[in-house]
Amino acid sequence: MHASPNPLLDEYFELWKEHGIDALERFSVPHLSFSKKEQVQIMFVGKAQEFEGEAGKLLAKVTEAMGLAPSDYMSLPFESLSQLKEMAEDVQPRFVISLGVTLPETFAAFTIHPMTHLLTNPEAKKETWNHLKLVISKLKSH
Repeated sequence: MHASPNPLLDEYFELWKEHGIDALERFSVPHLSFSKKEQVQIMFVGKAQEFEGEAGKLLAKVTEAMGLAPSDYMSLPFESLSQLKEMAEDVQPRFVISLGVTLPETFAAFTIHPMTHLLTNPEAKKETWNHLKLVISKLKSH
């Protein structure tokens, strides 16, 4: 069985195994959504609260404004570098966007303000959107 750093994900793997669901099929877990061994355009990495409540709703609006379908991106609550590396190998994102989490240069991540920061500091939204427009233009150029 696949051992994950996320106990909830382990529970889902067990359920899928019991019901004969192919591990390569698309699956969704609260705060974690991706297609195993399929490339996603963008992987958002941040603290768990970036994907919950009002911050999660704001991120959903941002991804919609970017023209991304849910299958184009994944959200990953950051727990460890090894977890991030494993997920990046599985989903092969074209871009990693850090929501305020400091990542090693090997991930060549774009860093934007966390969604929780944008909720309390709306003046930072313009700067964040300008950074995201750079990602959008790079996505469209390939």
